[in-house]
Amino acid sequence: MNASTRREPRPASIADQPSLLSQGVVTGYGAALARIVGIKDVARQAGVSIGTVSNVINRPDQVSERTRVRVQAAIDLLGFVRSESARQLRAGRSRRRAG
Repeated sequence: MNASTRREPRPASIADQPSLLSQGVVTGYGAALARIVGIKDVARQAGVSIGTVSNVINRPDQVSERTRVRVQAAIDLLGFVRSESARQLRAGRSRRRAG
């Protein structure tokens, strides 16, 4: 293989490039294929525990302002959106009626 036919390796998927998604570069179908950002991702980005992220979301008055700002910045950067269905699954209940 000569230098003119050599190809650069491609990422395995669009999920390997979360920064492009969070910057709004990837939209439409590509964005739908990207991995959903979870609370663990926010915690990792902010450098805090999952419990701290949960407290910022559910009980912000119990978290220091400095930590709240850091976690909120990570939420905004990653585009985290709280999943109501995930919350209900974790809580072991749902608001749906059995049909």
